[in-house]
Amino acid sequence: MHYRIVVFFLWLIFKIFGRIEYKGRENFPPQGTPFLFCSNHDTYLDPPILAVTCRHRLGFLAKEELFGNKIFGFIIHSLGAIPLDRNAGDVRAIRAALKILKTNRPMVVFPQGTRGRTLYEYDAGAGFLAKKANVPVIAAHIYGAENILPKGKKFLSFSKIRVVVGKVDNIFPADTYEEISAKIMAKIRSL
Repeated sequence: MHYRIVVFFLWLIFKIFGRIEYKGRENFPPQGTPFLFCSNHDTYLDPPILAVTCRHRLGFLAKEELFGNKIFGFIIHSLGAIPLDRNAGDVRAIRAALKILKTNRPMVVFPQGTRGRTLYEYDAGAGFLAKKANVPVIAAHIYGAENILPKGKKFLSFSKIRVVVGKVDNIFPADTYEEISAKIMAKIRSL
């Protein structure tokens, strides 16, 4: 219940500061259908923007450093974030993500792995999860979030956020993890 309340307040913030708009939301599967939700990753605002964009309750992989602050860690954990050690093959986090997908909930993954990488830099993790879970993949491209919270700033600015959503429908069982991740990123770039 509190997930929906938090998402509502985030929506208000993005509506006021970002005049947020969406395109392609009809591409989301029906409620109760698990899917991998992949997006570009430019700012700290990307996970809440995706939560506002998608009407499903989402799970997230988040760098474990975000859980260092006990209060913030508790909040993001209660909202579905799973801590991920990006410096090692974090089997525990991957198992937790697969468990969420098996309980018919979508999971957010940023194929770039971290903020600030180009749309041509990515890891095979999204492909791994998509193949292991055997779930549909939905891609999103977030535009303008970096203008709402510019690097080095502590306060939100007024700007425009646009989120474009599309299906990644060219994944095949024979594809490798790397090929699947490449197809996901190609879709994100095309949106």
